[in-house]
Amino acid sequence: MKPVVKVPGAFEAVFQKMQERMNAYFKDVRTDAETCAITISGERYITVRAAALSVEFFRIIRSLFEKEGKNSQDAVDTARGVLFDIAHAIGKSDASTIIAHMGLTDPAEKFAVGPLHFTHSGCSSIAILSESKVTFDENMYIVFENKFNFEADSWSNRGKRANHPSA
Repeated sequence: MKPVVKVPGAFEAVFQKMQERMNAYFKDVRTDAETCAITISGERYITVRAAALSVEFFRIIRSLFEKEGKNSQDAVDTARGVLFDIAHAIGKSDASTIIAHMGLTDPAEKFAVGPLHFTHSGCSSIAILSESKVTFDENMYIVFENKFNFEADSWSNRGKRANHPSA
C-alpha cells in the first residue's frame, strides 16, 4: 500500500501500520438520509464544502467588517484566526476520539493519527520532513509540507488568488 503521509524512515513502519487501521476506520461509512446521519466507525460526521470554510468564509467576514466600516485587513486577520482556532479544536478532538476508539497507547501510533486523519478527511496531504524533532514531549518540533490543501484548492478552483495564506 502506497503511504498517504510521507515520513522520515524511522517512522515508516508505524505510519504504515496506522494507515491500515485508519483505512479500516474510514471504510465503515454509513449514510441515512432519513435521519440525516453520516457515520464513520460509529461516529457521526458532517460534510462541508471546502470553499465554505475558505473562500466564502473570508468573503462573509469581509462583508460584515465592511458594513461596520472596519479595516479589510482586520477582517482577514479575524477570519484566519477563527478558522485556525476551529481547525485546531476539531483536530485535537478528532485525534483524541480516534485514539480512544482504537485503544492506542503507543506515543508513535498516537502521533500518526493526526496526519493520517488529516489526509483521510480531505484536509491536506502531509509530508513530515527529516529536520523534525519527534520526541513525544514538550520539545517536539514538526516541520512538514502541506500539499493538496482544501483551502488553497478552493481558491484555485474559483480562479481566485488569496492575498493571505490560505492554509
